[in-house]
Amino acid sequence: RLTGWKIARTPGLLDAGDFFGYLARRVFPCTDYIRGRNELDYTPAPDCFHDIFGHTPMIVHPRFADFYQKLGQAAVACRDPAVMEGLTRIYWFTVEFGLIRNPGGLRIYGNGIISSSGETQHSLTDKVTKLPCVLERLAAQPYDIWHFQETLFVIESFDALEADFDRW
Repeated sequence: RLTGWKIARTPGLLDAGDFFGYLARRVFPCTDYIRGRNELDYTPAPDCFHDIFGHTPMIVHPRFADFYQKLGQAAVACRDPAVMEGLTRIYWFTVEFGLIRNPGGLRIYGNGIISSSGETQHSLTDKVTKLPCVLERLAAQPYDIWHFQETLFVIESFDALEADFDRW
């Protein structure tokens, strides 16, 4: 009710078009899969723990809830495969694996980090290259879903992220 979002149960991973279509309508697709014990530190597949404890808090944050929808709307309207790949990478390095700077230092906001104890511990170490969030760079940055992330991007604020995305 705070932001007008709903959650829809989905049986598993959706293709990008369907996934972004849900976001464009302010509906978050929540999987009904739960990871096994051997995947507690990290799983490449989204599960209901990731969706409920990672994404749900962010879709009640008004600024970030709007950003989710903007990403979805841009993807639904996109007809260029290269731009669509850029959108998926922006999603990956913000919504899933984003860091934000605040007066106390770097903080995690990315849901892929939050829902993984291993990734949480790894993300703030010196083993990870942390770069300023420049969307052209995010859109070109490859990622690997099978391993902890080696490169992460830092935003200064959700307002700045949204303004940069509008410009991009």
